[in-house]
Amino acid sequence: MIAQTATTRSRRAFAMPVALVVVLLVGVVTGLMFERQASQRRLIERQLWWYQEHHARFGIQEVVDAWMAQVPSNLQLEEALGEDGHAADLILSDGTVAVLTLHEGQGSLLTDHAALTASEHDACERMLEQLALIEGGRTEGRYRRSVGPASVSVNSAPPDVIRAVARATLGETRGEILAREILQERETKGAFQSPGALGQVLIRFSMSDTESMELQRMFTSRPTLYYLVVELRRGTDSRPLARYGGYIPLPDRRRTGQADDQAWGRRTAFLSWDDLGVE
Repeated sequence: MIAQTATTRSRRAFAMPVALVVVLLVGVVTGLMFERQASQRRLIERQLWWYQEHHARFGIQEVVDAWMAQVPSNLQLEEALGEDGHAADLILSDGTVAVLTLHEGQGSLLTDHAALTASEHDACERMLEQLALIEGGRTEGRYRRSVGPASVSVNSAPPDVIRAVARATLGETRGEILAREILQERETKGAFQSPGALGQVLIRFSMSDTESMELQRMFTSRPTLYYLVVELRRGTDSRPLARYGGYIPLPDRRRTGQADDQAWGRRTAFLSWDDLGVE
């Protein structure tokens, strides 16, 4: 009897660790199953998000094309915009209102130089170096962009960007003087309406033909890059449901010729696409 009791206790003592190991294995397997399910759910959510973003982007692209088709060919783009760059309110098929706001987006320095010529690449590098010196350690994101032409809008660029462009060609001292003259002329007349208006300022400044050509190449009074913001609302006065934005190239309608008319009629191409969120 005593031997049988000892044997039973021994079996129980052996069964306890085995049971614990089994429980541990079940817990590990269950945890792995839940983790796998969570990973699959996150993957599905990312795919769904990409699908929605992809179709939202092309849907908004259609909206922009529809608005641009309504702008008369003899009307300048700036003249078609309302207060604060308001372009249009378009009612979509589901009743959602797309509020389009357009702003000139070429007043910053290009950071991606992969598609530039060697001379443009060197000029952009010098401008970024000068901007870094002007900023003195701080970095303003609005002074930089990753898409669009290498040239900078002389009408919308902040003073520090104007200074960087001028200093990159003329050096620090002469560049600062020219930047002040450009900014003063812009403040007095409101804007440089043509390349000739900027040329007049450069003529009054003592510089070589090479320097003048470089500045007229890196400054432009006729930008072709704009930033479009689209707010989706239930009504024009309601809170935004979503906000998207992106850089889009728009041809200069002040030039004449069949090529420009054809370019204006092409499908809008977003060079960037951002989910701006809602406040």
